Amino acid sequence: MKLPFVPGPSDVISAVGGVRDGISEALALVPRVTGLVGRLELLLDRVTTLVDRVDGVVDRAETAITGLDDTRRRADAAITGVAGTQQKADAAISAVAGTQQKADAAISAVQDTQQKADAAISAVQDTQQKADAAISAVEATIGRSDGAITAAESTIARSDGAITAAE
Repeated sequence: MKLPFVPGPSDVISAVGGVRDGISEALALVPRVTGLVGRLELLLDRVTTLVDRVDGVVDRAETAITGLDDTRRRADAAITGVAGTQQKADAAISAVAGTQQKADAAISAVQDTQQKADAAISAVQDTQQKADAAISAVEATIGRSDGAITAAESTIARSDGAITAAE
């Protein structure tokens, strides 16, 4: 009757060492993945801050447009009151010209704000693309980790086969 193979101490130590090395490699990847997730969270916080700033720019632009409407209404009232005298008409026309210059300046400022908002939106999109690339890199790292674990399992299986063959 043949006795089953009983691994010796060196066989057990060798097998445990191989498993330990594989686990050590897998565990070494965990802090890197955690660091990447933390960096992604910081990046998302920055994107949120940027979007909040863009919202502020839009609010200021709306306030400027509302102010422009108020100025236009005041100019219309001044023109209506011009009928009294020629001097009042000349003064009102001068006031309207100044208001028009201010309105043109406000419109230019609104256009500049719109351009800056468009640039900020573009920057947010670039940040989103970079975040997507970082997520893809994390997924690739996970895939390589899975491959390393599979290779370790394959090595263990081959070692078991070699031990069985040696018996």
